[in-house]
Amino acid sequence: MRQPITFRGGRRPHDDNRPHIKLADVLDSKLPPPPASSDWLSDVPPYGWGMLGNDQLGDCTVAGVGHKRIGDVWSNQGTLLEVTTAEVVSFYENFGYRPGDPNSDQGAVCQTVLETWQKLGFLGEKPLAFAKVNVRSKVEVERAISAFGQLYCGFEVPESAMQQFNAGEPWTVAPGSPIEGGHCVTVGGYDADGLKAVTWGAVQAMSWEFFRKYFSEAWVIVSADDFDPHTGKNKLGLDATALAAAYRAVTGRRLGAGTES
Repeated sequence: MRQPITFRGGRRPHDDNRPHIKLADVLDSKLPPPPASSDWLSDVPPYGWGMLGNDQLGDCTVAGVGHKRIGDVWSNQGTLLEVTTAEVVSFYENFGYRPGDPNSDQGAVCQTVLETWQKLGFLGEKPLAFAKVNVRSKVEVERAISAFGQLYCGFEVPESAMQQFNAGEPWTVAPGSPIEGGHCVTVGGYDADGLKAVTWGAVQAMSWEFFRKYFSEAWVIVSADDFDPHTGKNKLGLDATALAAAYRAVTGRRLGAGTES
């Protein structure tokens, strides 16, 4: 049975003027259309996804990193990566949270969390790069999910979404529902009817209308494992040359050269 949740805002607004890589700029222009459906969330890890502290703290941006790591390891390797609440809360301290001080629980910006994950690593992984998906392009969202698995996403939560989650219902648009605050989830499945996300220890369905109305950012995480070790080429439709150029333009560093400037 799903555990009822009281919303705790934790995703702070994204500044789209902040330098970042755009996925559309680094994808191969000759990619075929995305498949009609893709689902990285149907095979749930045996111990579940975990709340990861987000029932008590506004640490959704870090819980999203945990859910992404759990899903990737399980989907790609068939092995368990048990992410604990203590590990997530410890990483959350990088963004000003101090255990025992409720006033320090102020959430974080998704892009800042991704940059910190790349710099410090989380449970053995440092992403090679990350790129922003155009959430207004259904084709790009579908292509990103089908190729990269779970997207790391930010959105504004209407009050109706909390009621629907606690009732075990899909997220749909309820006109006039007031906004509770910002939240971060991973989105890892879609079909003609809608999408699926991981949040608060559960898989949550939503309509495409809900996604279009409330989601404002989504990111693909690029791993070194996404490149064939023998050819050095990407297997997911990335243009490696374009990615390297975009990465240098944004960070001033060579792709794969580390995160220290």
